Amino acid sequence: MRIKLITPAFHSRYFWDFRKLGKMLGRKSNNLLLALPTVASLTPEGHEVILVDDNITDIDYDDPVDLVGVTAMTCYVNRAFEIADEYRKRGIPVVMGGPHATLAPYEALEHVDSVVIGEAENIWAGLLEDFAKGEMKEVYRGVDAKPDMKDNPPPAWNLTGSKDYILHGVEATRGCPFDCHFCSIKQIYGKDFRVRTTDEVIEEIKAAPGNQIFFTDDNLIGNKPFAKELFTKMKGMNIAWGCQMSINVAFMPKMLQLMKEAGCFFVFIGLETLDKDAVVAMNKPVNKMNYYDAVAKIQELGMFVIGSFIIGTDKEDRDTVKEIAEYVKVSKQSWLMVNIMNSPPGTKFLKMMEEEGRNVVYSYDDLDGAHATVTHPTMTHAETEEDFRWLYREVYDWDNMRERFVANLSQGHWKQNEHALTVFEQIKVFHRLLFDFLFIGPWAKKRFFFAIMAFMLSPRVNRATVMNVLLMGMSWNEFAHSLQPTVRAADAQPIVFRKEYMVPVSEQTLGRAGDEDSGVERMIPRMEGRKRLTVLPNTPEQGGERAAV
Repeated sequence: MRIKLITPAFHSRYFWDFRKLGKMLGRKSNNLLLALPTVASLTPEGHEVILVDDNITDIDYDDPVDLVGVTAMTCYVNRAFEIADEYRKRGIPVVMGGPHATLAPYEALEHVDSVVIGEAENIWAGLLEDFAKGEMKEVYRGVDAKPDMKDNPPPAWNLTGSKDYILHGVEATRGCPFDCHFCSIKQIYGKDFRVRTTDEVIEEIKAAPGNQIFFTDDNLIGNKPFAKELFTKMKGMNIAWGCQMSINVAFMPKMLQLMKEAGCFFVFIGLETLDKDAVVAMNKPVNKMNYYDAVAKIQELGMFVIGSFIIGTDKEDRDTVKEIAEYVKVSKQSWLMVNIMNSPPGTKFLKMMEEEGRNVVYSYDDLDGAHATVTHPTMTHAETEEDFRWLYREVYDWDNMRERFVANLSQGHWKQNEHALTVFEQIKVFHRLLFDFLFIGPWAKKRFFFAIMAFMLSPRVNRATVMNVLLMGMSWNEFAHSLQPTVRAADAQPIVFRKEYMVPVSEQTLGRAGDEDSGVERMIPRMEGRKRLTVLPNTPEQGGERAAV
């Protein structure tokens, strides 16, 4: 069979898109989400698999394929639905997996022929067998067949362009020890924190097309003995990597040292808020630790901290973003990510906001962290979004970045491993960088450039670190100034969240014995195998007649 697996495009700019950085490095995108390269690697021999990243490649809907698979988080599921609808119009069956299909399977089934609820490792081969026999079921419950994370092959990077992406993802663990009210990770992956073997992870790192790695794990130190063993084995691999961890890693000196020796150059930490009472309300008690001390302990070893904050919680007001900006200035936290509080399916927060009548979401696209979707006690949606844009522009102001990076690079040892570029690529990147800093933009941009370039002469800072600061600073400054106010049609109406969105995944019965039929109605009948449907011309009102062929 010929199977096409499609990662839908994100609808707008977002923190991790690295659009400017990609142009500098000659790469098309930051990274490809791991889901579909992993599914491709799990596909049994005898099938042809095509991987398509809608972010960098136009989709050829008329390319002859037998089955299409799509994945989606809620914030870009609208694009996934568009893709699925286009293929089904052409008589090509579609299966959907990922967070939205797991948390809102009934809705997904309005657009596809089959959904995978939960993880795909233990059900994908069976789904393909059923499809080949013309017996593909409507629902496959990966949530009831969780993999043990052992013996997974590396993602099928051979199906992507080796020069397409800046970073390549690696997954070492799955799950999270915490259960924050604004997060759906526990819903999707369950309560258990699972780990792979460290040797498998090492092999996956070796299989990546580049040496710039991002661990996609939600909390890489969720199992501390595993993390220490992994970092010890990674030493000497000449990779530069980043990851997501909880703040308590800052108070584990041995762990930090192992990370540094293994090539870690940034740690993403969800700090969420400066209000310790709000931390309790979010059900994230680990964040009661001192942020200033945590940032200092990590950065003094030469690893950047990307601290993430959520704005728009009930106890905050319009001074909150000023307080966060001041915190960044004083703490010298390297980079900042900001999200506006929202309530996607699968979160306890959604249920709370629905019960209080405060959920105002006009499109799933708005659940991207850049739009206010929850009614605040004292601030309008427009005010919250204006504060969001102001905070990004303030923190990524050239002079503010110059002040904190001069302070950071003046102490500690910053020795990031070099990006694996050819000599020709390195020359091109430097020329692009030089031209952009010296000939485009304000004088503050040039001051930042010369202040950071001066560290080329420091024995404590290597060239790779200097280049990283220049490239990341340029990229996130550009991103901060790309953000625009929301423009909405005057007659726009909020969407209605369905009751099943508030049902925990563990309590969903769809697909279990006695509840195999969703009852979902579709314009195009559900397809269970390779039987094609041809859409015959008709009037627009009738939408065309469908004939089986």
